Amino acid sequence: MRESYAVSTVTRDPRPARRTPARPVRRGPAPSAVALVVSRAALRAFLTGLVAAEALTVLAWAADSRSGAGSGEALRSGALVWLVAHGARLAVRGGAFGLAPLTLTLLLAWLPMRAGRNVVRELQPRPPGLAAGLGAAVGIPYAVLAALLTGVARQPGARPGPWRVFLLAGLLAAAAGALGGVRARGWPAYADLLPPRFRLVGGSAAAALATLAAGGAFGVAAALAWHLPRAASLMHALRPGLVGGLVLMLLCLAYLPNAVVWCVAFAAGTGFAVGTGSAVSPTGVALGPLPAFPLLAILPGSGAAPGPALLLLAVPVAAGVVAGVRLARRAPELGIAKAAGWAALAGPVAGVAVAFACWAAGGPAGPGRLATTGPSPLLTGLAVAEWVAFAAAGAAALVAWRRSPR
Repeated sequence: MRESYAVSTVTRDPRPARRTPARPVRRGPAPSAVALVVSRAALRAFLTGLVAAEALTVLAWAADSRSGAGSGEALRSGALVWLVAHGARLAVRGGAFGLAPLTLTLLLAWLPMRAGRNVVRELQPRPPGLAAGLGAAVGIPYAVLAALLTGVARQPGARPGPWRVFLLAGLLAAAAGALGGVRARGWPAYADLLPPRFRLVGGSAAAALATLAAGGAFGVAAALAWHLPRAASLMHALRPGLVGGLVLMLLCLAYLPNAVVWCVAFAAGTGFAVGTGSAVSPTGVALGPLPAFPLLAILPGSGAAPGPALLLLAVPVAAGVVAGVRLARRAPELGIAKAAGWAALAGPVAGVAVAFACWAAGGPAGPGRLATTGPSPLLTGLAVAEWVAFAAAGAAALVAWRRSPR
């Protein structure tokens, strides 16, 4: 008996086997490269804003033929203007000066915001949180440069505090840089991280704040149009000349957002002060001696508040109505009670924002009685929160009731 064996032959491919190449691991930039990019962007933003402030100050110094200051003092004054716009308080003889020109503050905040956007675009981080963090990192070198500037800008009659500048300039640059990073990464990537109801309340609060700002701006414009002859006569009495008059107008424009915030405080019912012991509110006006500044010509005289100015009391109510209607229309599925409850939350959010704006728009404006100027952040924020919450809740409930089946 024979056994048969099957012989199998295996043929091999003489060509070498192909290996699948491994995918390269994408690594982020080294920490030293990140620090270099962030520091370079912060330095560019710092120098651009400082040069702009120096240019305006040198122009005012050159236009004032009565000034006996030298060019070095003019340059240090430009640095002080930059510092005051970032929240610095200058220790002057007999008091302090820390009334920030908010127009210049907003313009200077645009520079670190652009720096944060450029940092994110250059490094291209994927996580949304990392993009915002890299933009906010601009505030660290920016704060260090601002604190160093206080030593250069120090004068015998004006001494800025480095620690306050370090903190406030760093926070301003960090917030603006984070905003720039968010813009570079894209708003939807961050909006999707929030619950829908939070986005709804935030949008309604933003609508209320926009209404308040529009009402305050309208009040300032109406007061300026009514008191324009007084402002013109005050400008003529100062005899600033052509270039000096232009600089004085720019200075008035620099403090125009401050006046809008003060007008919002008047509309909220709390009013504001222009010196210790003074008050400008719907219940009455009590003013003392004022500095010869043309923008202050829009203030009413002492006594009862003007009748047309009392119409501003409707602005917070209108802001609440706008917030409530917006929320009820954006969320038609909500019932009457839930629509009113969620709309009422727009009041505290708007109140916190207005309180911060009042804090930024006030401060000491010099020695003596000018040590107190501006509205009360706490009282104004609480008043705005109350007005907006009640009006928003009522408007949202009314809209929800009208569309509900009867």
